[in-house]
Amino acid sequence: MGDKVWFTSYWQVDNTEADPEKVFSIATNQPNGFHFPSLPFLAPRSEGGERLLIESKSFRADYEALLNRNHKRVAEWLDQLEGDTALICWCVQKEYKLSRCHRILVAHLVRRMRPDLEVELDLENPAWRYRA
Repeated sequence: MGDKVWFTSYWQVDNTEADPEKVFSIATNQPNGFHFPSLPFLAPRSEGGERLLIESKSFRADYEALLNRNHKRVAEWLDQLEGDTALICWCVQKEYKLSRCHRILVAHLVRRMRPDLEVELDLENPAWRYRA
């Protein structure tokens, strides 16, 4: 078993070496034709269930509040997280910004809380380039 966790888009997951059984969506919804198991406690939704908008200036603070609300579930997930896993989402940003992409925020969380795992963050192939 490897010790790497990939963070990439739906369209690039086949370019990773992740175990196909350990590919999980961290998005609020999935593009047509994709059916991966979801980790809803990492999906960017408000306490009321509305999707957090990455265009919002408060996106990072709102997402951090979500992680705090889901602290117990996030901590349990981090404890059992294994290598050879891919966490996927899609971004509509035309450029990645730390404060506006939850994929980056989750990657930093894993890097900080699970230093035994190598984090591979795909910023070269953002999903917006592959959207129809």
